[in-house]
Order: sequence, then C-alpha cells, then structure tokens
Amino acid sequence: MDAIRRHPVVVICGETGSGKTTQVPQFLYEAGWGQDGGDNPGLIGVTQPRRVAAVSMARRVENEMGLKGKGIVSHQIRYDTTTSATTKIKFMTDGVILRELAADFLLSKYSVVIVDEAHERSINTDVLIGVLSRIVRLRLKTWMENLPKKTPGQESDDKSSSTSTPGMKTSICCQPLRLIIMSATLRVSDFTLNSSLFSEPPPVIEIAARQFPVAVHFMRRTPMDYVSEAFTKAAKIHARLPSGGILIFLTGQLEITKLCKKLEQKFGKKSVEARKARKAALQSKPFQYPRAPSFQSNGDRDADDHADTVPEPTTHMDGFPSGEAEMINLGKDKHEFAGDLTRVKNARTILRRWTPMRRKT
Repeated sequence: MDAIRRHPVVVICGETGSGKTTQVPQFLYEAGWGQDGGDNPGLIGVTQPRRVAAVSMARRVENEMGLKGKGIVSHQIRYDTTTSATTKIKFMTDGVILRELAADFLLSKYSVVIVDEAHERSINTDVLIGVLSRIVRLRLKTWMENLPKKTPGQESDDKSSSTSTPGMKTSICCQPLRLIIMSATLRVSDFTLNSSLFSEPPPVIEIAARQFPVAVHFMRRTPMDYVSEAFTKAAKIHARLPSGGILIFLTGQLEITKLCKKLEQKFGKKSVEARKARKAALQSKPFQYPRAPSFQSNGDRDADDHADTVPEPTTHMDGFPSGEAEMINLGKDKHEFAGDLTRVKNARTILRRWTPMRRKT
C-alpha cells in the first residue's frame, strides 16, 4: 500500500496462486480507496482477460469480505452486469473498460485500475496498458493544475489544507489515477524497461509463493480427442495417487462442461453410492455352486433316448461291506461323455460321406 500511494504505476510480480487477484483489491478497499469521504473516492477496477475469470473472482472476493448481497463487489461482462450505485470493487473484462474509454477517456469514475494477467500479452491487454499509461499522466497533470497556489505566508508542510480549500475542485477526475499491473514472473521487463510506456521505470513488488516439486510427464503420442484423454488421465490419477486436487486446463467453456459431466457420472456422489449399494448386495448374497443339469423321465420317449446312450466306463472295486461294488467315474460326467461319443460318431459319418467325393475330384 505504501508503494501504491507513492507511485502512480506499480508492477506486482508473483507466481500463480499467490493471491494477487483476490487480496490486492481487498487491501485497497480496506486502505480507503473507493470510500466516498476518502482521498480516493473512485471505483477500484480489476480487469480480466476472460469472462469466466471476472465472474468467479468477483464472487470469491465478495465471499471472502463477507459482503455477499450488498452490491459492493460486482462484475460486468458482455450481456451481464451486477453493478449498482453502491459498487466499490468492479471486476470486468478488458473489452468493457475499452468501451468505457470511448465515452470517458480519463476514466473519471475510477481511482485505481488493476490490469491482471498482463503476462498473457493479449491485444486488449496491450492496448489497455498503452492507453492507461497516457491517462495516468493526464490525470496527474490535471490534479497538479487544479492545486491552489500557495501564498508566501502559507506553511509548506501543510498538506491537509490543499485538499480542503474551496478553490480546488472536488471531482474524482482531479485525483491522480493509480495503475497496478499484475503479472507472473515471465517477461516483467516488457513493462518496466519500456520507455515509451513509462518515462521512469515503475517499482516491481515480488510476491513469494509456495514452491512445490513439479514432475513433468509427456505423452508418447498426441491424441486426437484430448478431452477424452484428459478424462482418462484424471480417472487414473484419482484412483492411483494420494488424495489431492486435480487441475485441468481446457480451451473453452463447452469442453469444461462436457468433461465435468463425464467426471460427475463416474465419480459423483450418486454414482459412488450406487456402486457401493451394488457391491454390498453382491457380498450379502451367498455363493451357490453350479449344479449339474437334472433330467426327468418322460415315458417311452425318455426310455428311447437313454437306449441310445452309451454306458459310461466304470470300474468295479471289491472290499466293500455287503458285497456291493462302488461305481467310479473316469473323470467326466455321464452326459458329457455321451456327448463326446456322439460327436465322434457324427464326425465319422461326415468323413464317410465326403471320402468318395474327394476320390472323384
């Protein structure tokens, strides 16, 4: 906050996940920016390159600040806006603020503009940074011109009297505009060492993020359907690796929705409960060994069928009480052995039929 107060342009450099997007607007709001009776009563504008990021970040900051439903944190994208008269922090896309420049070039409604994800170097982001670098100088020049001229008897260190004198305009446009460029560690010199943007290099504030070991794995072949391949990889990671989050990057909202539906169908709460119920039902059911097919007598027809059946080979063993003999099968069931013999007979009949024909040919 001290660097933002002292310099019109500040570059904040930090790794992804360090909290730049969610925490810096809250620091500015708590430090007095955006307050009606403060020194900087204008809006706190935060630009995002994508609409999904603008909406999600606005909801996240609103929940963290405990201001849900009060309208202080809002978002504005194409065909959708939640801004109101009570809005103090406004998340929007680059195109929204570029359209506002056409009607109000000095952006008189804003006291701070935060350009997030500047390292992506999109067309809208580059144009916006170039225009804002001019607006910062114009707003500072206007503020200096509207300062009241001091008399010889006025104390030079009286800073409060300059803001309370009737001669100075009280409009927001008279206040200097602060520009905050937030970027990852890549290509920060594109902004700091560019003399065409800033005559003096702006200060760079580096935010140290948590460092974790990263292992990079590449596929041997590039799949055609990368969404299905992402689903397969996520399923394997979820099943084999320890507990934790899985972050998947896709190219559009339609692909994200499709992949989320597939993951919900397989790993959702309802599907998991259904699988557990089926598994419990199978475990509770007792296992039954398969039984041999039973044949019932059907009169004369059954007698004729059994008459063609070849008796199974058995052997008689002596030494049993009451002079009875025990019938021991030779390894196959009665009906299986009879079926084997029937197939052998049929094969012999076929060979007999085809043998004369083969001789003629």
